Amino acid sequence: MTAFKETQRFPRTWILVILILTAPIFILMAFRALNGFMVSQWDPLIWFSLIIIPLVIIFMNMIRMTTHLDETGIEVQFYPIHRKPRFFSWSEIRSAEVRKYRPLWEYGGWGIRIGPKGKAYNISGKQGLQLVFRNGKQLLIGTQQPSELQDVIDEISRKRD
Repeated sequence: MTAFKETQRFPRTWILVILILTAPIFILMAFRALNGFMVSQWDPLIWFSLIIIPLVIIFMNMIRMTTHLDETGIEVQFYPIHRKPRFFSWSEIRSAEVRKYRPLWEYGGWGIRIGPKGKAYNISGKQGLQLVFRNGKQLLIGTQQPSELQDVIDEISRKRD
C-alpha cells in the first residue's frame, strides 16, 4: 500500500522571534518595578506581557499539521484548530500536484489562510500540494517533503489509471 505521512510544526525560530520582540516589554516592566511601580496597578502592559504572550507561545507550540495520503484519499489536520482530520477522497479531486508558491503573496502568510487561489494549510516553507476539486475549489497543503509527496501522488495516479 502506497502511503505518505508528514507532520509539521512551527519552527522554533518563530517562538524565538516572539520572545526577542517581547523581551523589551519584560525589561520595561522590571525597570518599572524597580522604580516603585506597584503590581496592583494592572495596566494593559502587564496583561499583555503576563497573559497574552505566554498564551501565544503555548498555542504556537501546540500547533501541528499532519498530512496523510494513500489510495483512498488525502487527510489533513491542523491541530488544535481542526479537532478531527479533514478527508478528501480521490473521487472529489480533479488534480493534485506539488508546486512552489509564495505564502505571503498568494495567501497572506502561514497557518490556515484564504487567498485568491483558494484555501491553504501551511506551517512553513514555499512548497505545497495543490489540490483542485471537481467543484472548482482549491486547497494548498504545505509540505517539507515535496519530492517524496510527488512520488506518492505519481504512483497513486498510475494505479488509478
